Amino acid sequence: MRKLNACPRCRALFEIDDNVCPSCGTSTLPKLIREKGGIFDRLAGRGLTAVNMLVGANVIVFVIALILQGGPNMRGGILSFGGITGATLDRLGAANPQQVVEGGEWWRLVCPMFLHVGIIHILFNMMVLRQAGPLVERALGSAKFLALYLVAGLIGDAASLYWHAPYPAGVGASGAVFGVIGMAAVLGHRAGLRELTYAMLRWIVIVLMMGLILPGIDNAGHVGGLAAGVIVAFRVSDARRTRLSVQAVRFWDVLGVGAALLVLVSFGMVAATG
Repeated sequence: MRKLNACPRCRALFEIDDNVCPSCGTSTLPKLIREKGGIFDRLAGRGLTAVNMLVGANVIVFVIALILQGGPNMRGGILSFGGITGATLDRLGAANPQQVVEGGEWWRLVCPMFLHVGIIHILFNMMVLRQAGPLVERALGSAKFLALYLVAGLIGDAASLYWHAPYPAGVGASGAVFGVIGMAAVLGHRAGLRELTYAMLRWIVIVLMMGLILPGIDNAGHVGGLAAGVIVAFRVSDARRTRLSVQAVRFWDVLGVGAALLVLVSFGMVAATG
């Protein structure tokens, strides 16, 4: 049986894949957006969530790093076991003040949130992202989640760069992931879900304590990303209210696409200048 759509203006029936009514020429896109959300929300409905895209991007970059250096580095501590050398990380966009501030290589604030020093490093970050990310994505909408994830990651990377100057900053998705944890804690508080809020607070305390005890953990990036996540969570509305406004959904779709393009352009700049 064919699936049909009804024109919101003249009520004529036509194929559901058509976005324009053949009878009166009315666009059905606003109706589709109100019912199913924007581009990223519709992709999420088919299994391609923002969380899945981010996990995939991190894994792809990690595999590329392993290929570039000819295999995993088996030296170093437990956090860097089976991982990536500093030279390879620098080649793929790790940041230091000279390159970013003096050299104007702005893309080195974007790339570090997709770089990891070892297998345990990336596994831990992706595990936390897979646990907390879907909750936040469902609450905010996929496009908004993707844009705010990148904002938290950028602020975390900037905080790490500032704190460690004049030495190279840290790498890893943990700044952005801490932003997601902060968003989840605020959303849980808003909804009266104490268990969710307390679970996120426990993650925060555990990781920050690990950063104080263990070498090589970048608490500056964690705190920067966390602060960004908490602030934006208090400033933005949830997906249920956003979807009532077609203009708002389109706005966040544009920001989501812009965030994805920024990541692609940043790694493109690394390839072009490397």
